[in-house]
Amino acid sequence: MIRLAVIDDHKVVLDGLVNLLNSELEFSVVYSNSNPLTIDFSQLPKIDVWLIDIQMEGIDGIELSKKLLNLTPDYKIIFLTMHRDFGIARMAKDLGAKAYLIKNIDKIELIQSIKSVDEGASLFNLSDLNKSSQIGDLNAKFIINDLTNRELEILQHIVGGLSNQEIGDRLHISPRTVDTHRTNIMRKLQVSNVASLVRVAISNGIKGNI
Repeated sequence: MIRLAVIDDHKVVLDGLVNLLNSELEFSVVYSNSNPLTIDFSQLPKIDVWLIDIQMEGIDGIELSKKLLNLTPDYKIIFLTMHRDFGIARMAKDLGAKAYLIKNIDKIELIQSIKSVDEGASLFNLSDLNKSSQIGDLNAKFIINDLTNRELEILQHIVGGLSNQEIGDRLHISPRTVDTHRTNIMRKLQVSNVASLVRVAISNGIKGNI
């Protein structure tokens, strides 16, 4: 029996996935949540595979996955998303996720993908994503050139996966100052969450500074 957790902030989608997966004899959805901010990490049951949406209210799937993998590195994470996005997919792979699936996947392929990931497979078709995602961030190319040296430095650390506290320690500034810079960067690049920020940065050649 493969024990699954499903996280999606669209309740209808979440309920549909839970019902679909529980209808399979090999699966048991032991945890589901439509509000990832309410997850009690100390009370989670034993879970083999996580299915996580990427763009969610409050905390995106990338940030949530970092928390989960810091808690239990053996977790196998599948991102299930509407976005064919090479930058986010590559970031997810580097993070340690096992698969990046598009939500229009059919039932048979989803079931087989979960089984494959549980058995140790990694499912990332980055070449196809790169072709379909020659991301139209042309405006962002020019905006990135307008970032200050400090903003660019902080953006590189964000792409590298560091928290505000970690960035502040590296640059000898307060986490609040880092957060102010992050807010300004996101405003300039016209993005609303960290996943989109990192996607734009990666698609424009910004490499993580770890």
